[in-house]
Amino acid sequence: MSNTKEKVATEDQKPLVQEIIQLSDDFGEFSHISAFLGHALANALAAHEWLDDDIIAGGRLCSNWLQKRTSQLRDEMRHVQERYIEEHEEQA
Repeated sequence: MSNTKEKVATEDQKPLVQEIIQLSDDFGEFSHISAFLGHALANALAAHEWLDDDIIAGGRLCSNWLQKRTSQLRDEMRHVQERYIEEHEEQA
């Protein structure tokens, strides 16, 4: 009976591992695009002096928020990956 449980656990873990890897890959791509867009927005706003100061400030605020949130999500993802590894090393 123990072998059956171990086999089911192994089968359940493999797709989760693959999902974590795929999520990490997808987030990496998102992070790079997000950084590019944030910098592009900030530079575009700075280059157009004719824009209202509130629009420029709002654009910068959004750009900064996007960069900060991307960093927070990256940290959370690392935490999930580390926790998953630790939990599964303890079971082994």
